[in-house]
This record gives sequence, C-alpha cells and structure tokens, in this order.
Amino acid sequence: MCFLRDKQGAISTYNSGAKMVHTQRRIGQAAIFKIAIPVAFCFFAVDNENAYAQGCPQGSYRWPIAPSQTQQQINGTFMEYRSSSNPNNHRFHDGIDIQAQRHTSVFPCKTNTQVFGVSRTWVGTGADRYPDQSFSLQELQEPYRVFFYTHMETVYVENQDIIQEWDHELAQTNILNHVHFNQGANTQEVNPLTSLFDDRICPFVDNGDPRILNYRIESDSIGIKLPMVGGVYQVTGKVDFLVQAKDSISAPGTDNVSVYGVNFTILGSGGAVVSTNTYFFNEWLSKENLAFVYKKALSSNTTYWYIPTNNLTSNGFWNSTLVADGTYTLQFTVYDTYFREATKEYVISVANHPTTPIINNLLWGDANVTLNFTGAGATSYHIYYDTDTGSPYQGTGADQSSSPIEISVDSTVTKTVTLTGLTNGQT
Repeated sequence: MCFLRDKQGAISTYNSGAKMVHTQRRIGQAAIFKIAIPVAFCFFAVDNENAYAQGCPQGSYRWPIAPSQTQQQINGTFMEYRSSSNPNNHRFHDGIDIQAQRHTSVFPCKTNTQVFGVSRTWVGTGADRYPDQSFSLQELQEPYRVFFYTHMETVYVENQDIIQEWDHELAQTNILNHVHFNQGANTQEVNPLTSLFDDRICPFVDNGDPRILNYRIESDSIGIKLPMVGGVYQVTGKVDFLVQAKDSISAPGTDNVSVYGVNFTILGSGGAVVSTNTYFFNEWLSKENLAFVYKKALSSNTTYWYIPTNNLTSNGFWNSTLVADGTYTLQFTVYDTYFREATKEYVISVANHPTTPIINNLLWGDANVTLNFTGAGATSYHIYYDTDTGSPYQGTGADQSSSPIEISVDSTVTKTVTLTGLTNGQT
C-alpha cells in the first residue's frame, strides 16, 4: 500500500506491490551496490517540468532548502574530521552541512520518493534538551537512491508517505542551524558534491581554491617528527608525509572545510617521479580508518592534517632506504570537488648513511629515557649518560650497564634504545 499525503495532511492510498531495490554508484568499471531493502513501489505521473536547474545533469537532485535550484551555503563537507569529547567517538563526517537558521523549511531534493526512517528523538538534558529529528527519502524508480535529512525540530511527514510535489514542506530545522544531508543508506554514503558523477546535488560550483598550510615528516613506526638541519628534513627509514590543508568554497560558502583529495609525490633528479600516492573522498569510511587518513593528535573540527603516504583503509609509508642518499623534492597537491588544486614543494634530504650518528629524538619517562638515532655505517655504538651535561659522562645506575653502554646495530638504519633503572632528576 502506498500513501500520498497532500500539504493539508489528507491521505490517499494506492494499491502497490513490493520490490527489493538497490541503489548503486559506478566508479570506473565497478558497480558498487549501496542498499537492498524491500519498499513499496507505486507508479504516478511525474511532472518533470523544471526538475533540473540550468546546467544540471539529469541524474542530479535539488538542494533540500529553498530556493532549491540555487546553490546554498555549505559549512561542512563529506569525510571531514569530527572530534568528540570521547576520544573513542572521533569519526568522519558522513554528509554535508547546509546552513539553515532555526525553523527553515525543508523540501524534497527529489520528487516521486517515499518517506521512511522517521525518527522524532530529543537530545540533551534539562534546559538544554531539544528535538533532533530525522527522516529519509527513497526514489520509487531506478536508481532508487536514498537521501537522509537530520537536525530537524519538527518532521511533518510519516513513514510510507509519497512525495510528489517540489513545494511539499517536509520538516523545519532545529537550533543547530543547519541541515545535515547525505546520499546513501547508513554506512553506504557517497559524496554528494563531487563533479565526477551526474548523481549529485546541483547546482553546485566551487570557485574557491584549496590551500596548503603546513607539512611535517614523521617516522612511520613511532610517529615522531624527524629532525631538520637548516630547515631541511633529514629523512631516514620508513616515513610518513603529513600535510595540513583546507578548502574554501565559493560564496555562498565557507573558508575552512576539508579538501576532496590529497597527493604526495617524490621527485628526483630532473623532476623524475620516484614515488606518488593519491586518495579522494568519494565513499563512506568507518571511524576505524580515521587514523590512516588524518593525524588525530593534530586534527580537529577546524584543522585537518592528512597522511597521504597511507591509503584510506590501511597503513602505508615511503621507504627511503630504497633510494640513494641525497636531495629530493617532496610535492603535495590537494584538490576540491571541482579539481581546483594547490601545490607546494619542499626540499628533503635522504640520509640513511650519514657520516656521523644523528639523534632523532629523546623521550623521558618514569626512571627511563628512550633514544632514537640514525647510525653512520658502524656495527656498534657507545651511548654515554651522566648526572650532568659535562664530560666525562660516567653515569651509573642504568639497568643496561654503567656509561658507556655498547649496543650492536644490525641492518636497521634507525635504532631505538631505552635505558631503564635511572633515578628521576639525577641520571
């Protein structure tokens, strides 16, 4: 049975069948299926007049607030970093945030759709308690896409309602002052802004440029920043390249949202590409993958540090031991959804075989100290410690031995050694 509710709330019913439907988005040659749920299907005459704004592809859909054929302000983008007071709840942002003051009317992004998943929940406690309602629409014809709306104060529709009119008011926004909107079923969302596909929100044009703000290089194994000499990173072993970047969306828009894609490239002599890796935010990622994409210790809701040496769902690194020592160019490129880009280049020095040992990092703990250093080709080294900073460095008390401590070095270029049994404040 299908239900058609008019703007005055009157309900008409229609006989229908049931059908298992799927939504899908095609990337390259691979069809990726998004949802398979039983829904009622009905056949109505659909008025497609003015269904698509000028310049919008046939597979696109409208903005969920009026005027729906005009680009609206976006304050949050797909797969942005989202922090929480509970570190276990840091996550990706699974949709886009569209600016909308409280009590803004919300409309269908597509007609010939059916309502499901209406939720009339409240959040908070006491005087801070407020309604945070949501609902979804699903197309009644192929490709049976799903659209999710949340942060509503009042939802006017009910499950199984059929939406046939563009001016059908579905809900009004709450005190969070935006509509969180996404395309795709839960955990199967896709980016609604990317210009790669016809099934996207439209009209949308991004004439703002992304920007690269900073960078750093860390050891892949322990995440410690590598040393710099004369402003140039001294790279040894397996490393991660990190880049801080953001995007600016053209008006109406915002100056600080996540970028769409990130690339690193290592260039050798004459500009030859030595290594490269790129990822784009097209599909939903679980929070378990957050640490592969973002440097969690440096990122927040407004600061985005990316790790393009990783993949979206697995760890990666650049192995500097596979190239000769010397000077290389590290190039970062970031993209927005219209493939406007920003590129910056930095000189790095690969020094896996230095002529003298290099101390990369010292970490002090409770009665212990951890030393990370890069060797200079010898098979063993002496580590000296003492109670002061002057020679002859003849300290005692470490569990390993009195100063100096001799350690052997295998094929590992970078070595980490921990001295234990020290006296806090003395050795």
